[in-house]
Amino acid sequence: MIQSIQESLKRKVAHSEEVVSKELHTEEKSIEVLYINTISDEKIFQEYVVVPFFEITSPERFLDYLQSQPKIKPFENEQKTLDELVRGVSILFYQDFIFLLDSKIDQNNAVLDTTIETTTQGPQSGFSESLPTNLGLIRQRYPSTTLTVESMTIGTTSQTKVMILHDTQYVDPVVLERIKNFLSSVEVQMFQSGEQLLDIIKKVIGRCSLSCW
Repeated sequence: MIQSIQESLKRKVAHSEEVVSKELHTEEKSIEVLYINTISDEKIFQEYVVVPFFEITSPERFLDYLQSQPKIKPFENEQKTLDELVRGVSILFYQDFIFLLDSKIDQNNAVLDTTIETTTQGPQSGFSESLPTNLGLIRQRYPSTTLTVESMTIGTTSQTKVMILHDTQYVDPVVLERIKNFLSSVEVQMFQSGEQLLDIIKKVIGRCSLSCW
C-alpha cells in the first residue's frame, strides 16, 4: 500500500528539476523523504528529521518521535498530500507510515518588496536575483503539481543558468520545443539579465518570423 502511494506521488512530480528524493540509512532503520527544494526549508528538514534520525537509534523510538512531533502530521489521502507537497511540505516515508513535515519556506522573508511602482492591490513583493527564491515565489502563487521547471545555460563565458517554467497540462509542446531550440541557439559570451534576452529576441524577430526558430 505505502509503496504504491509513494510511487504515485513521485510519478506525479518527478518531471520537475526541483523535486528532491533523499534516503537516510542506519543499521537499524531507513527513511525516505520527498520535497521541492525551492519551497521547502532544508534547515527544518535537518532539524526535525536528519538530526533525530541519527540520534535516535531505536526504530520504534524514532517512530514514536515522528508520531508525537507537532510539526509532523500523519498521512490522510494522496490528493491532500500532493497539495501540501507543492506548498512546501516534505513527505516522509518510514516503515509502513507516511508523514507530512511542515517545512515551508517563509517567502515573506525571502523576496524583495516591489520597488518599480506602488500597487494598491495584489502582493507587495517582487523577484530577486536568486533563482531558487524566485521559483519559490512562483510556486507559492501557482501551487500545481503540473508546473514543471527545466534548466539550461546561456553564455559561453558566463554559463548563466536559465529556467523554463511551464504547465504540462496547458503547454503547447511544439512551441515549448521552439523556445528550447531558440535558447540553445543564443550565441553570446556574457548573459546577465532578462532585458538582455529580450533584446536578443527582438533582434531575431526583426530578422525572421517565429517559424525560423
